[in-house]
Amino acid sequence: MQVAAGGMSPLLRKLGDLLMAELSLDKRTRKGIESLRRELPVMLAALHMVGEVPPEQLDPVVKAWAHQVRELSYDMEDAVDAYMVRVEEEGHKPANLKNRVKKFVRKTSRLFTKGKDLRQIVTSIDDAQDLAMQLDELHQRYGLDLHGANAAAGASSIDPRLMSMYKDVRELVGISGRTKELIDMLFAPDGSEHRLKTVSIVGFGGLGKTTLAKAVYDKIVRSHFDCGAFVSIGRNPDVNKVFKDVLYGLDKQKYDNIHNTARDQKHLIDEVRYFLENKRYFIIIDDIWNEKMWEIINCAFPENNRGNRVITTTRIISVSEKCCASHLGIYKMKPLSSNDSETLFYKRIFNDGKGCPQHLLEVTKGILKKCGGVPLAIITIASLLANKQVRTEEQWSTVLKSIGRGITEGGTVDDMRKILSFSYHDLPPHLKSCLLYMSVFPEDDNIRRDRLIWTWIAQGFVQQKEAEENSLFELGERCFNELINRSMVQLVDFDYYSEHFCRLHDMVLELICSLSREENFVSTLDDVGQSTCLQSKVRRLSLQVQDCRIEHTSPLATIDLSYVRSFTGLSTSINLIPSLSRFHVLRVLDLEGCDFSEGGNPSLRHISKLFHLRYLGLRGTHVGELPKGLGKLRFLQIFDLEDADIKELPSDVTQLGQLRCLYVDFMTRLPKGMGHLKEAQVLSGIDIGKCPDLVRELRNVTGLRELHIKWDVSAHIESKKTLQGILVESLSSLNKIHTLTILSTSRQSLDVMGECWVAPPHLRRFELYGDAYFSRMPEWIKRDPLLLTELSVLRIGFDGLLLQAEDMRILGMLPALAILSLFAPSKMLLKQEAMPMVERLWLYTSVRKMIDDGSYDPGLGLVNLLSLEHADVMLMRDNAKVQEVEQVEAALMDAIRDHPNHFTLKLW
Repeated sequence: MQVAAGGMSPLLRKLGDLLMAELSLDKRTRKGIESLRRELPVMLAALHMVGEVPPEQLDPVVKAWAHQVRELSYDMEDAVDAYMVRVEEEGHKPANLKNRVKKFVRKTSRLFTKGKDLRQIVTSIDDAQDLAMQLDELHQRYGLDLHGANAAAGASSIDPRLMSMYKDVRELVGISGRTKELIDMLFAPDGSEHRLKTVSIVGFGGLGKTTLAKAVYDKIVRSHFDCGAFVSIGRNPDVNKVFKDVLYGLDKQKYDNIHNTARDQKHLIDEVRYFLENKRYFIIIDDIWNEKMWEIINCAFPENNRGNRVITTTRIISVSEKCCASHLGIYKMKPLSSNDSETLFYKRIFNDGKGCPQHLLEVTKGILKKCGGVPLAIITIASLLANKQVRTEEQWSTVLKSIGRGITEGGTVDDMRKILSFSYHDLPPHLKSCLLYMSVFPEDDNIRRDRLIWTWIAQGFVQQKEAEENSLFELGERCFNELINRSMVQLVDFDYYSEHFCRLHDMVLELICSLSREENFVSTLDDVGQSTCLQSKVRRLSLQVQDCRIEHTSPLATIDLSYVRSFTGLSTSINLIPSLSRFHVLRVLDLEGCDFSEGGNPSLRHISKLFHLRYLGLRGTHVGELPKGLGKLRFLQIFDLEDADIKELPSDVTQLGQLRCLYVDFMTRLPKGMGHLKEAQVLSGIDIGKCPDLVRELRNVTGLRELHIKWDVSAHIESKKTLQGILVESLSSLNKIHTLTILSTSRQSLDVMGECWVAPPHLRRFELYGDAYFSRMPEWIKRDPLLLTELSVLRIGFDGLLLQAEDMRILGMLPALAILSLFAPSKMLLKQEAMPMVERLWLYTSVRKMIDDGSYDPGLGLVNLLSLEHADVMLMRDNAKVQEVEQVEAALMDAIRDHPNHFTLKLW
């Protein structure tokens, strides 16, 4: 129910904006809005309280009340937005007499429409005030119900993770190798053998962190230590109880009655420290959820130089980092291998623990693929199938199709969902909304980070606070990173162009799909009947039909789309996309990947009537042509036309005053007047050779943060040198730029930029692609690399330049450099302690010259990049013998063995 709370925040802001903008509101309406602005925060606080209680423990009356509040907040926001759309339309004055006459006729007819919008607002206010009165009436019982539910939960709820602590080690699969790895980390000969050392196990819920920690504890606690304790703390721990549990674990006889004594926190910490003062101890703190909790617990562990060891487990990356002195102390849980997954699966289903019948082999592979090596998922699905008396391929196929989209059977399935729901319920309301929205994407989909963040922004999930300096996209990045940090979303290795992708584990998708249905947050129409489109008011619709037969068109034809705020279409369901005229309050239209050129071309002619639209995603549609009237979309913020094959952008696009982000193709010609887009933060796919006017106008787009351009300037436009100079001047005026990407398909020098450009203070990424180059290290880097405090991604190429030690020293001074892609023929020996932050490295170098100058011998110095995790090395083999290529490759492989991270290396 906290999703409702997350959705109410933008409504509060809009009501405030409405009061300030519309002095013409009648007295009753103004008074109602002012009253509502006082009532909504109280209701918001109540929804936060409701959200803290698992849905199954909520009083049905309270649950119904929260549902009404959520739906009402949607309706009210729609009414306010509809009113503001009318105001926006009337605020644009026509330019000539003929248009003014038309405007007058339209205005008189719209008085009734505007009145209708106001009546909707008034009706919503009345409904909200009724709900506020209900809250007053229920408040006393509401509070008691909540506390009672929590108490009941504490008394009767069984934590399903407890079972993993008492497994017979012989039942465990894949545990021996992990146990050895963890023990090796604990006792690594790194000079700290006698000091207190903490190792943190981090990973996704259900990977077996607790199981592994317990296996290690049981194996070494008695043989290597004087005493030990294993304590699980959970999401909302009682700190005093944690210390009492530690004491009881250390000496059960001495502290037999500790839980019945009243002691304050300081007394308990002192007691733990006193007990451990002269002992060698091994303590495991399982399931830590926040950094502050660890700081408090850690106070109890004294340093006595006896080789003490502590293991923590957590789902949250930042917590694991807080627990350890360095990243070398973090143990990242990995999924089970394919063989171990099969073994675990078969042991749960077949009594002999051996392979399954031949007719079930293929469907088993599909099930295990969806389980993704997560032991909890494998055990859950296997237990589900083990209960079937008759094992048919049809039965197993039904289970396979249901994974990720709504397993409903109980038992261990409930246990699995409960474990995952711990992470979900720990999220703040706005992150709940962001996560639940990801259920619009199909399973196994790799989701573009920027697409996800911009759709969050378009729907108001990401909000700026007063005096907030960060842009909405930067706030959206924080949300994205926090979901990664909490292990709810998996970051997929980014591509060659450093674009980030993410995905959801199928079990997380199952959880959020189920919650979305309960909350009426996302409605999905797909092939397996998991359709929630029969809800009276569909708010967000995802069309994921793979099989576009006639039976799938029927439910779609009967759905009322007038309340839909977000519509996402899958490429395979392009023929089922409904007429856009049926959407009345649509804010997000995401058709990315729906290829219009492959037949089944849905009409876009009604797009100009989607007045509420904030996000229009046509990437990869190859639509070829845009309808007229796009300038009417006054609220449009994100316009994505990459790979849409649009040759020329309509001139009225320059009227989109709220446009923040525009993606086009390099083939797309832009109209004059793009400098009017004062709110633009991202311009991508701009060929400056096709848009010489934009070169001059860029300096007016002062809020620009990302710019992706093609730098191919033909001499016939005007003086090539002059136009390049104008571009550099314009770029130097854009002080907020943090990402600049340049593509060139012609061999040309960018030295004019290297010498004259002044890099903005917050530059994070500079990437050069294609055939353009610098003939020497750019002045904007050499001038003072220490001032480029945020430059973390650098992709740069040189023409024939042998980079010397001084050049590498300059690059090594960049304080935040994490990703480096370097094209230079030779001499790229990386010195000791150079580039301490670099995690990913792309190198392009010549085998012949590496042999000649001897730089291959120490493996290019890769062993000196202490944070390196992955390196791609492209070896140009021109004029090199096979034996010489093998010699260089062997030296690079030696660098991996000598590196503390044992980074991954890819040779091209």
